[in-house]
Amino acid sequence: MEEKIELPIEKGLSSKIYGLAYGEPKSGYELSKDIYGHYHHGVKTKINELAKENYFLEIQIEGQQHPKWLSNVEPLILKIESIVKSKGQDLNDF
Repeated sequence: MEEKIELPIEKGLSSKIYGLAYGEPKSGYELSKDIYGHYHHGVKTKINELAKENYFLEIQIEGQQHPKWLSNVEPLILKIESIVKSKGQDLNDF
């Protein structure tokens, strides 16, 4: 039986933050505004938790006190590779 690996970024608040920070770096405040319409401390807490697990890259911008966050694509690539290999196929660079 195939083992199903679920990443923390696949559901709930984590998935919303990850998706919004995928295309361009955003601050915790910007992400919170996008999700809730106002600042919510839970977003910053979740970002810090996921950043420790390498799901986000911290982007320091000169002159700004707080960092912006960019989703790290590596965890998704590793999951896709795992799924493809479990089916006896390989990924190519394309």
